[in-house]
Amino acid sequence: MSERVVWTELDTVLRLARDEPHYQAAMSVYRNIEPHIDELLQIKLNADDVYRRYQQTHECNKGEVALTQLSLSARAEVFAIESHLQSALDEIAKMANNEDRQFDATFDNFRAFAIREANRYRKEIDYYHAMCLEQQTLLYY
Repeated sequence: MSERVVWTELDTVLRLARDEPHYQAAMSVYRNIEPHIDELLQIKLNADDVYRRYQQTHECNKGEVALTQLSLSARAEVFAIESHLQSALDEIAKMANNEDRQFDATFDNFRAFAIREANRYRKEIDYYHAMCLEQQTLLYY
């Protein structure tokens, strides 16, 4: 999914959120971001598969290039989603009534979840990318 699609979907949610209760706005963002997190998981699983095949066959050039492409693609998706999600959450926070304690708690939990998920995927992708580069170094020397 491209950065433009992610932004368009979040932008639509934000426009709708201006006319809805804040709790519903936060839930709308969550429902819209959830499929993208699933897509990131699939990208990561594909990277795992490429890395396993690369490790088994020691086809350095093909495996390293394929994994690097998957890593860069997944990393770009994570950054795009995290960036736009943060913008969406910040804008919803501006609209929130500070006296609405239920929304505040839900919002804080959701923000923590979204950032934690994005960071987790980034760390796992970086790990596999580093492992592949290490394997390449060992095979070349």
